[in-house]
Amino acid sequence: MKKALLVFFSIILLSIGFIQPQPANAKVMWGSIEMKKGQIGKVTMLKDVDIYVKKGDSYSVTGKAKKNQVNRVYTNQNGYLGIGGGKFIKNDKSVKYETPSKSRLQALNGVKIVKKNSLDSSLIYPQVSGLVNKDAENKINNKLYSVAVKTNNSKIAFDKAEKEARADWDKSEFGEFRDWKFDPSFEIHYNQENRLSILYRDYVYMGAAHGFSEIYTLNFDANTGNIIDLLTVIKGKNKIVQNYVFKDLLNQQKRGQESLLINLVNEVPINDNGRPWVFNSKGIKIFFHEYEVAPYSSGNPEVVVPESVYK
Repeated sequence: MKKALLVFFSIILLSIGFIQPQPANAKVMWGSIEMKKGQIGKVTMLKDVDIYVKKGDSYSVTGKAKKNQVNRVYTNQNGYLGIGGGKFIKNDKSVKYETPSKSRLQALNGVKIVKKNSLDSSLIYPQVSGLVNKDAENKINNKLYSVAVKTNNSKIAFDKAEKEARADWDKSEFGEFRDWKFDPSFEIHYNQENRLSILYRDYVYMGAAHGFSEIYTLNFDANTGNIIDLLTVIKGKNKIVQNYVFKDLLNQQKRGQESLLINLVNEVPINDNGRPWVFNSKGIKIFFHEYEVAPYSSGNPEVVVPESVYK
């Protein structure tokens, strides 16, 4: 049984060590305007023009758009540009209508995530699809597949270890054998601005009072397919981020959210050595492993670090 456990844990550690967590702002800008979901273009008024509302199949004037005014465009039909709120602008020589680049649309709408389970087990893993840069798409998918292969190998080793442990189990001394469980999963935490953040969670139960979970993250640049590391995102401001995270954890404890096992700021290392993190609409989110800063009941404590802290 000991041999089986050693084999299993060595593979688990290889799987976890293979993944180095790695960036996203919060707005997708196009010139002077922030893009919104559903937007297909923008229109600039070259002079004062009429704004219309649609009634049935006809359009009637409801106001004026001033020269140099810029509006988002959501529809383009029958010579009219829908600018939101049921209002329209004529698409003629009085305006300049532009459509965004594919890369900008990808930044706005995120990349398409496809779930696969073509490995030997029922393991489900993510792949990306439809990226503007196909080399980046292949690079990301190769990395995600490699993670899936290592997780699958861990599952195989785990099942073998359980079989051996069950065979060695002395029911008369220890009672009934408790079924083991290895449950890997993933969550898409951020998918905008051509940045993709994935959090993996491997839950393991081996018959004890409770199981444990290992978490790790991957953060991709969808334009290049490269993994982005934490220190690049925070521009080397480790100490500033470390102090912010530590103070936030202390505040969580004061509010009764956490019961910390740490007392010093240096006990919350901020580096690229296995520190789980993802992008967040406000900046980044830092995760901690079970027992790292708080008891098991706290799970994986997390702290959102606003972009203003490290910019």
